[in-house]
Amino acid sequence: MHICVNLTIDSYGQKIAKKVGTLILLQNITSHKKLDIAKTNFIASLSHNFKTPISSSQIGLHLLRKRQTGQLNKEQRQLIDSIEEDIEKLLAITGDLLKISEVESENIQLTITVIDLREIINYAVRTIRRQAAQKSIHLEVQMPPRIPKIKGDAEKIAWVLINLISNAIRYSDQKATVRVRLENGERHIHLIVEDQGQGIAPEYKERIFSRYFRAPDTQEKGTGLGLAISREFMKAQGGAIAVESRLGEGSRFTVMLKKERL
Repeated sequence: MHICVNLTIDSYGQKIAKKVGTLILLQNITSHKKLDIAKTNFIASLSHNFKTPISSSQIGLHLLRKRQTGQLNKEQRQLIDSIEEDIEKLLAITGDLLKISEVESENIQLTITVIDLREIINYAVRTIRRQAAQKSIHLEVQMPPRIPKIKGDAEKIAWVLINLISNAIRYSDQKATVRVRLENGERHIHLIVEDQGQGIAPEYKERIFSRYFRAPDTQEKGTGLGLAISREFMKAQGGAIAVESRLGEGSRFTVMLKKERL
């Protein structure tokens, strides 16, 4: 890392400052980079090791619901429901940590195929429907009759869309509506997620895409990684994410995907 500063002096009786030289400060940050790489590798390893036993616990809970293992009473079913919710949260956190490790290592692995965005939207809505039902939120999907297929990483686009819908649900009131729209633009196809939630203060509109950032006034829990990962995933595919929001009136996130000739 280096800092370069021009040095000037004001001589007595002169109206224009005179440049007398340049000051250059050099600092070796190799040790800091090594620590950063070690941190990224540690997070990736830890998250991977956590994911396997958590997934196994989830499978065990599913087996407990089967009649072959015995009948459950009402209190036991409620306890299993509560444990399952906690496991899903842990899986989401470890998943975010694995993905941010991929981003920080600048080694985003893409599997580019020809994809149908309708299928991705339908998959995302099915995945998130349970979360919406817990707050009695109506998921409204709008898609035009014809949308061209594009090239992209279906898994990562689906992950981004699920993250945006999940955020919209999280920051919406009970019985609100979250809209998912697909628009065919001139150069891009737009995936749009709109909510009627609390909105975003102007000073936080860009900062929400920073890693680990959480608005000081929010009461919702999370890692603060979802939007940062989403933006990097879209950049890696030549796309982008934009946000429009007014405090107290809701937000609209737009994922822009480049059209390409197939």
